[in-house]
Amino acid sequence: MIALSDIHVWQPKSVEDAWKLKAELAADCRIVAGGTLLRTHWQAGSAAMPRHLVSLDAIPTMRKLEEAQGTAVIGAAVTLAELERHPLIGDRCRPLAAAVKSIAAPSVRRLATLGGNLVSAVGDTLPALLVTEARLEWYGSEGEELEPVGSWLERVRSGAAPGNRLLIRIHIPIQPLQPRRNPEMSFAFYRKIGRREAFIPAVVAVAGTGGLAENGKLRNIRLAAGGGATQAERLTDAEEILLSDDHWSENLPAIHNHIQRQYQACTDPFRSAEYRRITAANLITAELWAIANQMGRGETGYAAYS
Repeated sequence: MIALSDIHVWQPKSVEDAWKLKAELAADCRIVAGGTLLRTHWQAGSAAMPRHLVSLDAIPTMRKLEEAQGTAVIGAAVTLAELERHPLIGDRCRPLAAAVKSIAAPSVRRLATLGGNLVSAVGDTLPALLVTEARLEWYGSEGEELEPVGSWLERVRSGAAPGNRLLIRIHIPIQPLQPRRNPEMSFAFYRKIGRREAFIPAVVAVAGTGGLAENGKLRNIRLAAGGGATQAERLTDAEEILLSDDHWSENLPAIHNHIQRQYQACTDPFRSAEYRRITAANLITAELWAIANQMGRGETGYAAYS
C-alpha cells in the first residue's frame, strides 16, 4: 500500500499541461477533480491508489459555467453544488438540476464534480444528460472532440470507448424562456429511487423531456433510465410509440410493457433486474399519466417538473 506521504499531487494550469502530465506519468497517475468517488474506491480497497494525482482544480476553463448560443457550457470540474444553485441550470436545464440535488450529501456535492459523476458511466446525472441531448467535449492526442453522451455510453457498453482522453466540458442545449401563454406545453422530469431516502446512489433513476401540442400529440419526447450499476440508456422504442400514438394517454399500460422490455437493467446484491425494470416503467408512466391529466384540465404554456 502506498503511504500518503509518497503521493505527489500535480496542479497544472491548463488542459494541455494536464494532458502532458497524464502521458508522462502513464499508468501510475489518476486525473482527479473532486475525487469523491475515487476516494470511496481507495478506502474500500477496490482500486489501487496511484503515486501521482493530477488535479484539475487549478484550470480556469474547467471550472467555468456559461451560456453560449443557447447552450450551457459546463466545465468538467464544476461541482454539483455550483450546478445546484446556478440559475441557468435551475431555470433552463431542470432535469440536471433535479439530478444533482438528489446526489449524496451537501458536503459531498461541494466537492464532487459533474465530470466525475459522468465518467463513472453509471452516475445519477446520466439519464438527465441523455434526455437533454448533452454533448461531451474531450481533449486527446488529436485535440478537442465533441461527442453525444448517448454515443459515448454505447461505446462504453461495447468496450470501444477510448481511454486516452480527458473530459473538459459538457454542452447542454437549454430550454428557451417560454411566454406565459403558449399553445404547447413543455415538460421535463427526473425521478430517483434509492435504497433509502437520501444520500445514496440510485437503484433506479429516470428522466424525460418533451412537448405536448394543443391536439394532445406528444412532440420531441425523450426518455431515459439508469441507476445503480446499470448504465443509463435512451428508451427509444417507447419514444417512437408515444410519438406515433394519437391516443397515447389511453395506452399507458402498453408503454409500461415496452419500457420493461427495452430497459437493460442488471441485478446486484440489493435489487434484481426485474425490480429495476418494473420500477423504471412505473416511474415513467406515472409522470406521463400526470402530464395527461394536466392536458385534460386544459393547462398549457408552462413546464411541469419533478
